[in-house]
Amino acid sequence: MAEKGKAGFDNQPLTPIRMSPSRSIPDKMSVIQMFFSQANISNCQGLQIGNNNEMVVKEAKAFLKHGGNELGLSNNDCVVGMLNSILIPGGTPKKQRTMPLRKLEEEFRKTFGNIGETKKCMSFKDISGMSMKEFLDQNKQHFILFFKRKCEMVQARIIHKKSLSKKDAGCALENQSTSGDSEHNEKNDIDITHLSKDEIEGILPPAENITNLAVTKEECYQNVFDPNGDLDDDLKSEIPSEYFSCDEHEEENGMNIEDLRLRKPHSVGTSFSQFQTSNEDGEWQVVKKSKKRNGQRNGQKDSRQKYQVTTGRKAKYFYVAKHKNIMMTEEKLIKDHQAKEKQKLLETLINQQESRDLIFYPSDSFYSKNHLRFMLDLVSMWNTPHREKSHIVLGVEVKSPLPHDLPGIKASCTDDYYHKIFLTTFFTMQPQFTYFEVYFNDKLFGIIEILSSCNHGQPSIVCIGQDLEDISVEKGQLWFRPHNHREVCDPTSLVFGDIYRWFLNPRSPPLADRQLEVVEKKDNSPKVGGSSPKLSLGSNKTSEFEQIKFSCVSPGTTVNEFLSVVDNFKKPHYVLISGGVSSTIKHLEGLSHVPWIAVYDFDIYSRDSGLLNANEDFIERKRSLRITTWDQNPPGMSERGTLWCFMRGARHICNSRTDNTDGERIETVREWLKKVRNGLECHCDQLARFADDYAILTLVVLWPQNDHIAPFIHKFIERIDEKLNASPKIVICLSHELSGDHAQSSLKLLTSENEENVHIIKLDTETLCLGILNHLKNQHQHEIKYELPTADGSPDPGLTDKDAVWLRDDLDVLFLSSPYTRDATDVEALSEEEEQFFKGGTLHWFAWYGLNQLDIERDLLEPICRSINESVRSQKSTVVKLLHAPGSGGTTLAQRVLWKFHTQIPCLQIKLQTVSAEGDLVAKIGCLHKKTHLPILIMIDGEEEGKVHHLVKCLRSLHVIILYVRRFPHRIKESQDAKTDTFWLKNSVSPNEAGRLAMKFGERCGKDYQKKEALKQLSQDVQSGKRMHSLYEFGMTVYQNKFRGIQAYVRGYLQLDQNQSRELYDWQKVLGYLSLAYFYGQIGLPCQFFTELLHKASNYDVSLEDFPHPVGAFIVSEDEKERKKHIRICHYLVAKEILEQLLSRQDVDKHISSDNELADKARKNLEKFCCEFIDYISKRKSKSNFFPDSTSYILTRIFIFRESSCMGETEDQNRKKPALSKVMTDIVSYSPMYTERLNVLKKLTTAFPNDPNFQAHLGRFYAYCRPDEDEIAEKCFKKALSLCQERTKGKPVHELNDRIRLTLMHIYHMYGTIYQKRISRHIERHKSETTEVDQTITHFDAKLKELVSLSELACSHFRKTREYTPPGHETSYAYTGELRVHLQLCDFVHKHFNSNIQNFLDSTADISDKEFIQGSISRVDYLVMECYQYLDYDDIDPSLPSLISWYNSLFRHEAMSLHISSSQDDVCSRRFKITAKKLKHVKNDNSNVVVENIRSKEDINEIIRLYEENFEDIFLSGCENTYVKRNLEIDFLEWLKAIRHDLADATYEVEDVLAKVYRWNDLLHSPLSEFYIFVLKSLLGFGSEKKRGNTECLLEAINELKAKVTSLNRLVVRPRHPREWLGTSSEGICQLIYGGPYDDREINPNLKICKGTICPPNKKTPTGWLDLDLGNNVPVKVFYIPGVAKLEGSRFVGRRVEFVLGFSIENGYEAFKVSLLKQYGCSSCSSKVEITQMHESAKCVCGTVVYKSDFTTV
Repeated sequence: MAEKGKAGFDNQPLTPIRMSPSRSIPDKMSVIQMFFSQANISNCQGLQIGNNNEMVVKEAKAFLKHGGNELGLSNNDCVVGMLNSILIPGGTPKKQRTMPLRKLEEEFRKTFGNIGETKKCMSFKDISGMSMKEFLDQNKQHFILFFKRKCEMVQARIIHKKSLSKKDAGCALENQSTSGDSEHNEKNDIDITHLSKDEIEGILPPAENITNLAVTKEECYQNVFDPNGDLDDDLKSEIPSEYFSCDEHEEENGMNIEDLRLRKPHSVGTSFSQFQTSNEDGEWQVVKKSKKRNGQRNGQKDSRQKYQVTTGRKAKYFYVAKHKNIMMTEEKLIKDHQAKEKQKLLETLINQQESRDLIFYPSDSFYSKNHLRFMLDLVSMWNTPHREKSHIVLGVEVKSPLPHDLPGIKASCTDDYYHKIFLTTFFTMQPQFTYFEVYFNDKLFGIIEILSSCNHGQPSIVCIGQDLEDISVEKGQLWFRPHNHREVCDPTSLVFGDIYRWFLNPRSPPLADRQLEVVEKKDNSPKVGGSSPKLSLGSNKTSEFEQIKFSCVSPGTTVNEFLSVVDNFKKPHYVLISGGVSSTIKHLEGLSHVPWIAVYDFDIYSRDSGLLNANEDFIERKRSLRITTWDQNPPGMSERGTLWCFMRGARHICNSRTDNTDGERIETVREWLKKVRNGLECHCDQLARFADDYAILTLVVLWPQNDHIAPFIHKFIERIDEKLNASPKIVICLSHELSGDHAQSSLKLLTSENEENVHIIKLDTETLCLGILNHLKNQHQHEIKYELPTADGSPDPGLTDKDAVWLRDDLDVLFLSSPYTRDATDVEALSEEEEQFFKGGTLHWFAWYGLNQLDIERDLLEPICRSINESVRSQKSTVVKLLHAPGSGGTTLAQRVLWKFHTQIPCLQIKLQTVSAEGDLVAKIGCLHKKTHLPILIMIDGEEEGKVHHLVKCLRSLHVIILYVRRFPHRIKESQDAKTDTFWLKNSVSPNEAGRLAMKFGERCGKDYQKKEALKQLSQDVQSGKRMHSLYEFGMTVYQNKFRGIQAYVRGYLQLDQNQSRELYDWQKVLGYLSLAYFYGQIGLPCQFFTELLHKASNYDVSLEDFPHPVGAFIVSEDEKERKKHIRICHYLVAKEILEQLLSRQDVDKHISSDNELADKARKNLEKFCCEFIDYISKRKSKSNFFPDSTSYILTRIFIFRESSCMGETEDQNRKKPALSKVMTDIVSYSPMYTERLNVLKKLTTAFPNDPNFQAHLGRFYAYCRPDEDEIAEKCFKKALSLCQERTKGKPVHELNDRIRLTLMHIYHMYGTIYQKRISRHIERHKSETTEVDQTITHFDAKLKELVSLSELACSHFRKTREYTPPGHETSYAYTGELRVHLQLCDFVHKHFNSNIQNFLDSTADISDKEFIQGSISRVDYLVMECYQYLDYDDIDPSLPSLISWYNSLFRHEAMSLHISSSQDDVCSRRFKITAKKLKHVKNDNSNVVVENIRSKEDINEIIRLYEENFEDIFLSGCENTYVKRNLEIDFLEWLKAIRHDLADATYEVEDVLAKVYRWNDLLHSPLSEFYIFVLKSLLGFGSEKKRGNTECLLEAINELKAKVTSLNRLVVRPRHPREWLGTSSEGICQLIYGGPYDDREINPNLKICKGTICPPNKKTPTGWLDLDLGNNVPVKVFYIPGVAKLEGSRFVGRRVEFVLGFSIENGYEAFKVSLLKQYGCSSCSSKVEITQMHESAKCVCGTVVYKSDFTTV
């Protein structure tokens, strides 16, 4: 091996090269290639990129500097040799390599980068002077470019001596011209039949040097042998004279043409003559005169004219073509003519899309590997009636739109081969066809030409059934090709008869109303330099629209043209605009196969007799369908859903119609716009928010039959275009002639306004829909079974197609078999997924069904599975957290967990950025739970913790296990591994994992033992503890040659040292922005985001292939999210390293940082880079000055989102979020001003001034970081609120969507917090003031009045925070914020008056101030009760107990005096007295202030009296605002506890309590009031020992009230917890016992033990029912969990059980502590007596008392 830094070719010196100038070009290239093959420095051992390989560089420099000049070689020749040394190592064709363009460029730089004079590593462009793509395009004679799997590939062209290039031919001509008489050099004749027109032109000398030219240059190329062209004298005498005419003294292009010309025959019955020479003397004879083709009837012109010339023997004459020294025999002329005709045919075919008569295949391997496919294609085209030839072209990869990719075929074949592989034993007849090959653009193509079956033979029928790969045929089938796909013709179809009639009588086309149409083929090839065809709107007159030039106007010829315009519906963002289509038109369901993201329907009756009527059911089976009208808030748009909006209203929604409801008159456009303006704006804005920066829309317009509707569509499209940044493509489908002025003017305006983007298709609607149907209906269709595990063991949960579509919109459900259109047999898709996965991407779920295990078993897999199994066994909902270091494989581990469980319980993943509200998500998960009756395992990856917590609350009524996966960009401590239900995945792998990784990646190394050794070394490092390694290092070791670490890897691609200035190149900015988004926001960016940096038009649809090298080396697709076509950096550490090097360019080798933090140098430049990013994104604002949803999400995730670190010592510390986002924290900024961070937030608000969130967070920054600038902070909050008010437009709270309510909630909370902190600062300043003046009463009163004013503002904002909080998003911070305000102010007064609040209340202070302080005492009590009543225990701020303790310490010692001091008699003063009495009984500062603690009979009776007086006052005055309603509900709940207090005097009857609860419900209609009506009605129905039950009340409770209550479970916290229990008392309301969750450890003796019977089928572990024993005929079903009671299974059906009965909002009646009821035998008779566990004895029917102690248990 060579020494390090030396060339790797056995240490032999490079041999000097000397070539003779007369050596041929191919020989010269071979020598150059061999030289550079020796210098293949990429194979040198240990060589670093950029090192100085002295020997190679020295020789190469000498060769380039001297050798090339001496040999007459250019720099181009040398670069060709360099590339060939890589593509053909050693010059051996057998070793020829095919490489991707990007990889070739990378190999070139590694190999020859140091060949220049400078020290820097040179790129290909530095050496060649142009990009590699430009160089290869200019050297097509040496290289072949083609596409493979969307990747541009390069292959060297092997140069043979008999096939010279254009330049070679030129050299040969020069040699020939000096060799004398040409007839003595016949052996040197040049074969130019393989050359193109341009190549031949390059051979010819200038026109002025040609002295013996028979015809003009242009005429020669049109036909090499043209009967009308000029001939040499030697040929004139041999052709009959009647075929000549003489044109004397003609001038053409300045040249004399005096020779005779071959005359075209003038006979009407002939077209073009064929000639051939006699076998003996070579005389020309006319051998055939062909009749006119059928296509020439009726004045039609045959556009495919050509001259066919043949010879009988080798000609002895020559023809002068272009130059006297270029001699071609007659045989060569004929071959050249035939080649050009074939080439013209190929050019025509490749400029068309696939159709009935045309098929493309990218390779001949499709037929060589599957002969059945070939035979079936041939037979299908033969059996299809057509009067023209059909063609199959091999070597063309279909693309839409044009042009197609032209990879060509690699191997030549013969016509005989294809005739042999057609086996006549398989089909009744072999079609007539020929195979030939064509060279085009230096590539070889194969064409199979099938003759028309017109008047030939018979249909070809399948004789033998066969199955081969994905093709299956059965005996007796007749295959045909009606459109662009083959299919079996049903014998019962009318088309079947049409086909047979075609063969019997080909002159009669099939019936016009049949599905199969026979049309004459037309020349649809593009006209070079011609104008676009024009649309004729009338049959007898010229329309004014013919003056309009369109980019694509089709006069209604075929559906294929329409499909070509819409890119064959392969792109995902299509919008349909319908002007009104009758459902009587056939095949309208074809439109349902298109993935419309929205349909805007202008037909009021569409649901009754229009487009929706025909498509609603079909769409719902494929996509989530949301139907709305113009006046409703538009629901969210999604990739998998279709929004259907009635733009003029719908008949079934009368108040939505914009016309007069009698339907007699259509409103005018002006009337319509005036009415729908606001709704129209909302829908257009929503469409723009969805599409901008993300998608390019295609609008398909079904032009209305009613001309009066046309202006509506024009105005709507006009408004859409105004909103969108990127103009949409507009495809207008005309099904009729336009006659009305409204329609014509609207279309004219629409086309003139959008000239470049309008495409008009004239096609009737039925044909259009049928074409779409045939094109799309068979794509990716295979049977899908929606099977899931269920409690009864059946795999069928009863899910329909519509159910699956509904679920798929937001959830990835792991069915037992693959539900994806891309199934396990899609090898190409699976290969792409595998490649993306090993590059750093995430596996799509469909790949789990088709790929073997790609990941390794992680050490955490089993612990996580044990935790989940425990939750399944215990029937308890759990949140299992997996916090993983970035890039450690956390998502893959979570996927593996789900995959392991998906055969045991239903498993699913919730998609990010779902458009559905939380309620819809809960409904979908609830549907799965209801259908399977099993726990649901849910994976949530990367979502905000707050949203996850909210979803958990919404799902509390279901048994779910949530696997929450979140990136944890902080250092993981060892102690954190043991945390319950929380698992921590570190960045470094464990010793066991290292061994598995070495084995897994070793399988992919093949025979590369060097990589295997490197993997082994990594594993040994980890196992020995020498060094820790990450997953990424193992992967890069395998997939990156000579991986030397991430720093060197990134530096080698970025090449920052080659930048001309500090300014980054555009492709470097792309990488920088992607890295910023992924490192700080954990998100990818849409491809469309980079149109400007990629120098693309705004309406260019950007895809992954558009990103230049080396961007592609770092990015992966991220399409598993709701939005498609997103990309991200392949790995977190790579993103970090890119940022490091871009932000600290001058010190790329010196930065030192941790895995999760940028180096100081980079952080100092982070502010500028963030501002540049914001500037770039702000330029992409929509035309309406708002920014899209995707942009909002991106900026919020990067700059606003604050992620909790979970690093505190206490739970309270863990739950607190940092003050700023991570990127803001990383920006180097110094206190007290923090200017750099402020600049970024200011840039956000300046760039996006209409976003209230950014304004509010700027105010928050001032409040937290620059507290002395409160005024500026307050201005920011006021600006944010005013922006929100502009959006809400005065709507009441309940009409606002959750999104705007959440925004207002956050703004008001931040605003209130500002005032609360300002109060704290004022109090602190007051404490520090020590002057006598400051201690005066006057000063104190002034200070207190200021503080009270601030407190009222703060409390008002906190109340509004709670008011705007959407259901389910409640947090305790809105309560604790107000609690602190009240307590701060009370504490301030308390200390000033020597710890005696009563002294303040008796003072001369302002009355309003005293009322506020007095009100604070009761207000704090109510706020605490609200916290516990309306919040989950997990949502309560851990600081709440300390606030309660603070409150108790202030007031519990003054409770008596406070009660006496209140002399008023109103609602507030009574509440104050109630609070004072409860404070009297607080034992210590840590006790809660509750009724249960009262130990005074007088006090409890007084409290009951005060509550009831308040009720009477409120019932009389009513309550309107939320604040009063909540207080009233708290009062009622406290009253219900007080009247059941054991010290209460009165015993309330159930009927009396029910009467008051009814009045409560009349005022509030709250879930709790409904619940208590249900409970009290049930009590009346159950009865007691003293009173018989009321059957009517019980029936009402069971049949009506229970369902009503259970439906409210989402509106309350803890719906599963029993709020009331059935007690042993039989005295009125005391039958109920208030309580929380039941404790299984013991039974409260006050609870009644009930009896019941287990109901069938009892097979589901989480769900079972009991029949409650009541002694009447009314069955009462009580819910219980068989799994918890260990009574699951049908064997327990009918068994007697005992239990305690609770009342819950979730289940109504629920049984706890369920156990089998034991029976004891009676000693006096044969009877068995049931005795519960709470009793010792029971009386037998015979009257004997049976005791447990008798040991007579059965």
